[in-house]
Amino acid sequence: MLLDKRRVSTFTKTFAVIIAISFVSSVALYVLPTYTTISNVPANAPANLRKAIEQGNRYSDNKQYKQANEAYERALAIDPNNVDVRIDNAIAYYYQNNVQRAIDEALKGVKVRPNHPKAHYNLGIFYTSAGRPEDARREFETYLKLEPSGSSADYARQQLQQLGK
Repeated sequence: MLLDKRRVSTFTKTFAVIIAISFVSSVALYVLPTYTTISNVPANAPANLRKAIEQGNRYSDNKQYKQANEAYERALAIDPNNVDVRIDNAIAYYYQNNVQRAIDEALKGVKVRPNHPKAHYNLGIFYTSAGRPEDARREFETYLKLEPSGSSADYARQQLQQLGK
């Protein structure tokens, strides 16, 4: 019996996608949402900033990540230096399998606040998914220096062991 090359090719592609999604899903469980709380937003912040953040958080909670990105982008247009919103935006990109955009967003946040632990932790996750172990290792180490007893410290240490340190 001869195999139809198109069927084999389709099967191979489908299987590869399933494996990739399984990997991203297993790593995604450990992404640390920062979900900007309204209490972190200054009292004198514009109402449309608060509304955009609330909408982004609501969309993220409902796993509507594209809409979350749209809302977070509106918030960032008003307050581009809000690192918590920037990281929430990065996480939403990550959950859409847009890892490079997630990395880019998180790096913008780190540029504004170099000592933001959750930014470094999530960058570690993003770099791991992108197959960049040296960068992932550096970010997990930075996270642990900033929050050695943080809520994700055990996972960061596990990742460092798996990454070879």
